[in-house]
Amino acid sequence: MGCTLNEALKFLGIVDYLDGSDGHQELVMPKHRKEQRELAEAVGRLPHHFAEHVSPAVLRQISLAAAAGRWEQATSDLIRALHARRRVITNQEYEKLRLVLQALEVPTEQLDPLLSPQVRGPSP
Repeated sequence: MGCTLNEALKFLGIVDYLDGSDGHQELVMPKHRKEQRELAEAVGRLPHHFAEHVSPAVLRQISLAAAAGRWEQATSDLIRALHARRRVITNQEYEKLRLVLQALEVPTEQLDPLLSPQVRGPSP
């Protein structure tokens, strides 16, 4: 029993088919793979977004971890470096990190001290 490459890839869960509006089937990546790719891209952009906040050595370390797929390590190293340098981040930077941490299913409370007191609001 022979099968095509596309059938084999579908069986392995690497690709899937979606019925297009014109009646043809379109080859697509399953949702979880798309999410993984988007997460990889988001983590890969973090060093660029935070380059002015960390040293070149830390920036290299974060970039290497992100490129190797060690996303939790990359974000953890970045957050640790931001805390060590007592950096204050913008709302936009906070959101980028928060979304990545949520996608990694990592608690986001560690980001709160990085926001300026004016943004964070009064302590309870």
